[in-house]
Amino acid sequence: MIFVIPTERDLLAVKAALGIFRLASGLFSNLEKSTAVPLNCTETDIARLQAILACKLETFPCKYLGIPLSVYKLKRSEEQFLIDKVAARIPGWKGQLLNVAGRVALVKATLSAIPIHTSIALCLSPWAIQAIDKLRRAFIWAGANTVAGGKCKVAWVKVCRPKELGGLGISDLRRVGIALRVRWVWRDRIEGRRPATREQSALALFQAATVFSVGNGQSTYFWTDKWIKGSSIAMLAPNVYAAIRPMKKLSTVAEALPGSVWVTHILAAPTLQIVTEISLICDLLEDFQLS
Repeated sequence: MIFVIPTERDLLAVKAALGIFRLASGLFSNLEKSTAVPLNCTETDIARLQAILACKLETFPCKYLGIPLSVYKLKRSEEQFLIDKVAARIPGWKGQLLNVAGRVALVKATLSAIPIHTSIALCLSPWAIQAIDKLRRAFIWAGANTVAGGKCKVAWVKVCRPKELGGLGISDLRRVGIALRVRWVWRDRIEGRRPATREQSALALFQAATVFSVGNGQSTYFWTDKWIKGSSIAMLAPNVYAAIRPMKKLSTVAEALPGSVWVTHILAAPTLQIVTEISLICDLLEDFQLS
């Protein structure tokens, strides 16, 4: 996947880079089989793209590495492919020849593994999870695509529990999806400590998936807005924030940052805690430039 601004210079640079790659590796990039997905492009941009790269055009949602990408919530028709993929792996008549233990092992190894790749990037809708669970439940208890309620020996909630808690160890797709998407946060967690609360976990996930842009700083509050790595100066330096003049608490970044004007907002005596936090703020603001 290549992100490119649809100017003539950039498009020609991409085409030249693909040509150099072909000469160096012997692998030919077939542009006719490639697709281009315009994002907020004008008709002129699209015409220029087709003239230079000769790619076929697609619109959202599109698929990348088998995962549907969209700027909107996926429709049921766009999640149906995953349900069909799970249904296609049910062995049909072979399921009647397996006992329950064998069918459980097959569900764990195959049917439960199919949604993993998609769940890494997408939050499956409750409808899709329910449809996949319906197929898994039917195969475990009946060895088929459908099953009547009377054949289900154990409630599905209990089936999804770990074996040590009395279940069969079938993965809960909703919780597995959450764990797959949050694992990036655990890898980057501060000082190797796991967030203690669900609110902290959600905040860490939001910060890991968000890019903050201050710009010229005229609409961002210096002390209270979370413009420094997802945190505000009031959170990072509470003693300094408590010591500033009330009228200066609504100062913008554009007003307080140039020339370190924010230092003049502090009224209290320079205690050890305040000096330590001022040093921390200076380190965070070092080489910070407004655009």
